[in-house]
Amino acid sequence: MAEHEAAHIRIPDEKHESAEATKIHKQFIKSKYANDNDINIAEFFTNSIAVYRTSPTNTPSKMLEAVEYLKKEGIL
Repeated sequence: MAEHEAAHIRIPDEKHESAEATKIHKQFIKSKYANDNDINIAEFFTNSIAVYRTSPTNTPSKMLEAVEYLKKEGIL
């Protein structure tokens, strides 16, 4: 939970608003890993970071796309 909340602080709102972020999010919410919380794009990206930081080898591929996007943007 701490990783999730810390990610909220690290990820600027404008990173959620990009076309690339929106595309990644839309693909994820169609996957079997999405939950009700992930409908919100900010929650999806923070969940992705938290899962990756706590269990990098078990992070779903769609969440890894979000992590890679954030890495590319200089956030992680």
